[in-house]
Amino acid sequence: MPKAPITTFKMLKIKKGEELIFTRDEKIICKVVDNRKVEYNNAPYSLTALTREILQLKYNWKSSRMNGFGYWIYDDEILSARRERIEKEMEEDK
Repeated sequence: MPKAPITTFKMLKIKKGEELIFTRDEKIICKVVDNRKVEYNNAPYSLTALTREILQLKYNWKSSRMNGFGYWIYDDEILSARRERIEKEMEEDK
């Protein structure tokens, strides 16, 4: 089974400058700075690295394995669900 392509903000139809909201605390917001990076507290991160840091510091999370796209919302949609929806729509258009 082929490995799925890496999720990018272009794939998710999210432009540079857009804000993402953390699912566990709507006061935690990051900004998309390029196709693969976000900015939080004036520092660049991959979405997974930022998610890991927030979960470990704020929620005492022990695991380092996670998909950061399952913890952020854009346009009232969790990013991992957004990817599934977009991929499904693309399949249906074929």
